[in-house]
Amino acid sequence: MEGQKHVRDEIMLNHFGITKHVVWGMLVVISFSSCSTKEGNVMVSYQLDEFGPLIRLKEPDTLHLNTSLFRVKGMTLYKDYIIVSDDYDTIVRAFKYPDIEYIDGNITKGHGPDEILGPRRSGFYSTNNGITIHGLDGKVFLIDIEQEKINIKKKMRLPGIFFDVNYLFDLGDSVYYVTDYTNHHAGEFVSYSFENNDIGSFSEYPFFMSDFTFDIKARYSLGLITVKKDFSRFAKTYLQLPVLRIYEKDGSEAALLSIKNPDGIKTIIQTYPEEGEITVYGGKLYSTDKYIFAEYKIARSNNYIVDTQILVYDWNGNPVCRYYIGDYCEKSILPFCVSEDNRFLFIVSDSLLNEMYRYKLDGLLKDY
Repeated sequence: MEGQKHVRDEIMLNHFGITKHVVWGMLVVISFSSCSTKEGNVMVSYQLDEFGPLIRLKEPDTLHLNTSLFRVKGMTLYKDYIIVSDDYDTIVRAFKYPDIEYIDGNITKGHGPDEILGPRRSGFYSTNNGITIHGLDGKVFLIDIEQEKINIKKKMRLPGIFFDVNYLFDLGDSVYYVTDYTNHHAGEFVSYSFENNDIGSFSEYPFFMSDFTFDIKARYSLGLITVKKDFSRFAKTYLQLPVLRIYEKDGSEAALLSIKNPDGIKTIIQTYPEEGEITVYGGKLYSTDKYIFAEYKIARSNNYIVDTQILVYDWNGNPVCRYYIGDYCEKSILPFCVSEDNRFLFIVSDSLLNEMYRYKLDGLLKDY
């Protein structure tokens, strides 16, 4: 039966113009070579140099923090503050925007009612309702900041079947969504309602995954989510694929886009590129009311990252520009956030505990 599944997956991968290699019995390599295979389903693909103008950011301002950050898991800009999720004793930290003065911290590590065991790398975001943080113990806190104090507005806990999930998000009500790791549901996401404890499916998989077996879908559908502040749309980058998908609030697809590898080189999944090969794959994700900022990494052999760019889309999926920061930042970007007026990009240091970098987004994003 297992052999039949692999044959079926190979047929479907080839059917969608996707090449695969088998390493240790696993499908590990794919590349996109077609835009559409079913009526009404289109994936728009761009070469990096076709995407939009490349803007090389100038040297950033180095902001010296009046506190130290240990291991930052997430960043978001909310009201007049940059909020950081830090895997340390004090998990949520607030800095006054734009000068980044530390003003408050709240939520500590532990088992108490106002504590979590630690923050997850995803599931930390802000919307018009407040800031959401998802803990390693399944706790979900909705927090706010008033009069320069961080307050917990609502405390929730996911049921046990969601204990190991990541990539939590919501669309403005009591229903939360996670990527379907369990493979027990037909949708790309599993929904859970804190009001009535209902568990269900949400949104269809992208068309090129529609006939894959569940284990292949689960492997390729891992990704990061960003939600528009008014909840009208949300977007996802696939961590193992150079793909961005934009959704309407009801889960229907608004746009599906991919970045082609240079010279048609295949995308590498769960393995190292062969000598001399180049691969492009997704990374971190952030959004403002107007734009989506998606990190894309470019790696050569031995999985050595040689370049990182931030690609900017509008919420209809149209390319705007791409930012290059490699001259002043490590090749792999840590969590970042962008001011709501699209004027500044903030990145924490990956080596110094008390520094943050502020880049001015010169170029096409002129909202100020």
